[in-house]
Amino acid sequence: MRPWVNFFLAILVLLACPCVFSTSQESRTAQAEVRLLYPINETVVGPSATFKAEVVTGEVEKLRLFIDGKPVGYMQRGSKYFYLTVNLSNFGEVLHYWNVSAYNASEERINATLNPRLGFFYVDLSPPYIKKVEPANNTALNVANVTFKTVVFDRGHKPSGVGKVRIWIDNALYEPINESGTYITSAILEEGLHEWAVETEDRVGNRISYAFRLIVDLSPPEVVLISPVNETVPSGQNVTFLVRATDEWGVSRVELYIDGVRVCLMEPSGEYYVASVAVSPGKHVWKVLAFDVAGNSAFSENGYFYMPPQIVRSITPDPLMILPAVALFATTVALLVYVKIRRPE
Repeated sequence: MRPWVNFFLAILVLLACPCVFSTSQESRTAQAEVRLLYPINETVVGPSATFKAEVVTGEVEKLRLFIDGKPVGYMQRGSKYFYLTVNLSNFGEVLHYWNVSAYNASEERINATLNPRLGFFYVDLSPPYIKKVEPANNTALNVANVTFKTVVFDRGHKPSGVGKVRIWIDNALYEPINESGTYITSAILEEGLHEWAVETEDRVGNRISYAFRLIVDLSPPEVVLISPVNETVPSGQNVTFLVRATDEWGVSRVELYIDGVRVCLMEPSGEYYVASVAVSPGKHVWKVLAFDVAGNSAFSENGYFYMPPQIVRSITPDPLMILPAVALFATTVALLVYVKIRRPE
């Protein structure tokens, strides 16, 4: 229901329902005066709110609470005021109004002047919104001193505002510093897997939390050259390079260098990486540069290989192979001539 609808209904009730509210005539003969304490003046309350009213004058034994014109329950008597805690989770995030009716010891309703005649309030049922966190979930970092950031906003029809933000790192509580809506803290972490969480609460008690994982990796990957290593490779063919690269948290890429020049990225195959490259004849030196998911990198040791020059042979005709062919050709020609001569006209 829209806020203005509730407001309009409240005005109608004030004008047309003397059974709930005192009229001007009743005010002059009022047997009690009751002050509405909380919530009033469009106060924003949470999913649970304690309504408070104070009896200023008169012999009042009970106060009955009404919200949006409907009875909710009888308020309890405290040392200074009457109160009742109400679950508002089903009331909707709109403008509501409330008031009370007064009863004496004989449980008879008595005329009471209310000040104010209506208390108006909004209900906020929406927890804050965690818009951004750094580092992102499952991020791998190559530093031990980690800065944690989160951006938090409150939301809803009438948000009450962000109240608290807490950051938990490996079950230890860190109170972040608020820098214009960005909450920041830092911690020095050991190498390995860590869990952290952001917990936020608005000013009326709506709460939400999110959990994340973080990897601190300070060690570079290990790289071993498999082939070719100190060997001669066939001429006229691509050279296949094979290495093994491993890291506890994962290898992101392996780059191949030949004679100090970066040639290509090697293709992964399990824990092995392979590349097929055309090279010129001669002696060559090669190595690889491996990176892990956290950005650590390491060069392998140098590997050496040699490709001999490709020998191109010229083909010289063999006379012993040509003579039979010549003899066969001559015989064929002679036979054709003979047949031509002997054929009758």
